[in-house]
Amino acid sequence: MPVIQVSDLDEVRPFYLEVLGFEEGASPPDLQGQFSAFSYGSSNIAVSTASGLPSMPTEKLGSAMIVIEVPDAMGIRNVMAKRHEEVVGAIEAGWWGAFFDVRDPNGNIFRFLQKSEQIAFEGSDGSGPPIPAAPDADDSAGDLESGPVEGDS
Repeated sequence: MPVIQVSDLDEVRPFYLEVLGFEEGASPPDLQGQFSAFSYGSSNIAVSTASGLPSMPTEKLGSAMIVIEVPDAMGIRNVMAKRHEEVVGAIEAGWWGAFFDVRDPNGNIFRFLQKSEQIAFEGSDGSGPPIPAAPDADDSAGDLESGPVEGDS
């Protein structure tokens, strides 16, 4: 579980709950205001101040990027934007899929990613198709037909 360092847990808690839509889990009584666990679906994170965990780095706040896989990036982005438009980034797309970023008050980035079919794989939940084998290096481009592709004008 990633641990994200924040300067003041009580200050960022509403952001994690109300803007991002996380659910708060464990928060040990002896660490009130210093450490808490949150979840978003099956993704879990911990949020801690520098004094919340032993050996927590203290040098740099706002340097984490957490990627959370989601089934519908556009739908989730629209819900979050209604909660807090100015912190929710635009939908972007690449070969890996569609995503948007949200920065917490300390500058940490949460990337909500809807994977493309091109990179879907047999994940921990077994939901994705296996990745097809790469072509052999012996296959030569000369075996391919050249010319227009059906549908070209």
